[in-house]
Amino acid sequence: MVDRQKLLAVETATGACSVAVSAGGVIVARLYQEMRRGQSEHLIGMIDTAMTESGVSFPELDGIVVTRGPGAFTGLRIGLATARAIGLASGKLVFGMTTTEVIAAGVQRASDDPHFVLAAVDGRRAEPYVQMFGPDGIPCSDIIAATADSMAEVLTDAPFILAGDGCDKAEPMLPRAPLQRIDAMPDAAEMALLAHQRLVSGIELPPAEPLYIRPPDAVTQADAEAARRAKRGE
Repeated sequence: MVDRQKLLAVETATGACSVAVSAGGVIVARLYQEMRRGQSEHLIGMIDTAMTESGVSFPELDGIVVTRGPGAFTGLRIGLATARAIGLASGKLVFGMTTTEVIAAGVQRASDDPHFVLAAVDGRRAEPYVQMFGPDGIPCSDIIAATADSMAEVLTDAPFILAGDGCDKAEPMLPRAPLQRIDAMPDAAEMALLAHQRLVSGIELPPAEPLYIRPPDAVTQADAEAARRAKRGE
């Protein structure tokens, strides 16, 4: 892709719904609205508005990027299904990015003095999803559903910034205080900028496949029936 690429970014995996369009690494339209529920009712309208404001048509897009997790299961599915549908209808590639890397990238971009960043995402359960990133933006750990005992797996000896919508759940588990706490959710605008940066650098982005750190609470009727049959030994 050339540096004038145009991207549509969609984020619904956390407590907000955001859409952005970038052209040549510049954000030309952005809509952001905090919401714990209701992404399915708002997302299509937000996409239509962002595309209209950007002056970019769907055939002109070079790709679509969407968060693939971790996050709230319902919101995650809404974003992925919508991005895939648009990609299928327009014949465009659909890429996936993690919520943790988008959070960390936003913190680093806003700072003149990069630090380690512990990205924390609220998955709507007791344990937040966390991942540590170095000052260069490279992950220093896997993503885990953290507990007080497992938090040490992702921490380094270096000072770090705690960032994300999972700060309230993650901070009490930390063995030492962070340099700074930034309560923020992943933003589609940051995702579009990060995707552009990687694509023009020749870094391949993963496909838009959901990243589940743990199984969802909800199961399909078929899954439930299969589980009942297995329990009965059928």
